[in-house]
Amino acid sequence: MIGADEAIRRGVKAVVITAEGGAQDALWARRGRFIDAGMRVLCCPNRFAGQTWDDRLIEQLEWADAKERGIERPYTRTYPDREERRDPAIVAAINARLRDGGAVCEIGSGAGKWTACFIERAGAYHCVDYSARLLHEAIEPRFSRFRSKLHLHHDEHATLGGVPDGSIDLVFSIDVFVHFKIDLTHQFLASIRRVLKPGGVAVLHFAAWNEAGIERWETHDTAHHNGGVGPIHPVHMDWLRASAGRLGLARELISETAWTFLTEFRRVG
Repeated sequence: MIGADEAIRRGVKAVVITAEGGAQDALWARRGRFIDAGMRVLCCPNRFAGQTWDDRLIEQLEWADAKERGIERPYTRTYPDREERRDPAIVAAINARLRDGGAVCEIGSGAGKWTACFIERAGAYHCVDYSARLLHEAIEPRFSRFRSKLHLHHDEHATLGGVPDGSIDLVFSIDVFVHFKIDLTHQFLASIRRVLKPGGVAVLHFAAWNEAGIERWETHDTAHHNGGVGPIHPVHMDWLRASAGRLGLARELISETAWTFLTEFRRVG
């Protein structure tokens, strides 16, 4: 056996915590020094409940990591693609609203597909996700070099809990609100208004119930046509206008492409 200092000196790649209960909690709370040394920190038994979607994103991330290291490994998923694909227009829209050194809050950070584009420019970066597993098994190790400005928030209640009031310059979320019904979107908008600085901006990505959206539902969501609920929940811009007005947010359409659109919300008071 070797101690922590010796493990760091030798360049150990990973630490596995095998204690349980309070002992695991205590060791986990001291993981920072290992992360700073470039180690992965894992727990057995795992601290976090997993979802099917977590497995998909983590496998994609591990495949990319293996490729970067020159390791060949199979990738059996049909979705998501092996390579992280980002719409350049979305990246440009967010970059145009992100000032260097600003405070950013990303809702639904997943495995860091979009985080990777913006965290370097930010002064503080808050990742919010429904999955604690993704926050600590994907985001934390992937962006360990930014640990001093990276803040992780496990949120199952649309409250953005842990993100301070009036502290954020830019909130954004891509490929997440397309899965929310309007009442959950409204709850998030209320929380977004709470955390934005006066004049702060949110850029959110929605599915549209328009001709293209209806056609997509007819062709992609056929399994849900007999009284079921599909995985995509389109919204109408009038609904967002009503929520924005109620909450004191100015709303402006940024762009619309087929069955999705980007909208900016700005805190006006």
